[in-house]
Amino acid sequence: MSSWEKNPFPVPPLSRHRRYEFAFAHLDTLVQVEVGAEGVVIRTSRDSFSARRKDAFVRELAAEGFIPEEYGMLGSSPTAVRAQPVRWMVDISWIELPPSPYATIQGAFRRLGRRLRSFWRRH
Repeated sequence: MSSWEKNPFPVPPLSRHRRYEFAFAHLDTLVQVEVGAEGVVIRTSRDSFSARRKDAFVRELAAEGFIPEEYGMLGSSPTAVRAQPVRWMVDISWIELPPSPYATIQGAFRRLGRRLRSFWRRH
């Protein structure tokens, strides 16, 4: 019997460390989920999740295979007992902002200036 016959939808083994990012436009919140040997860490850009929404999000993550299934069986309430906890924190240090339009335009004008100077030196 092949592995496909045993399990038609095999789940890849959990790697040592994984990160996923989500955006909740209606809450104006960015979320990063980090899965590692020490448990699950969920970083949010704002404190916009209620306790009920946190529980639902953790269950969704487990159901979709982003985190181990055992996390989806228990809520994230303080009374829930887990060998490895789900930690929630408000932290924006992981967010990489794109360069500002001003910096991009300024760099383009600098390059254009260098090219024009080298052109005029040749002629």
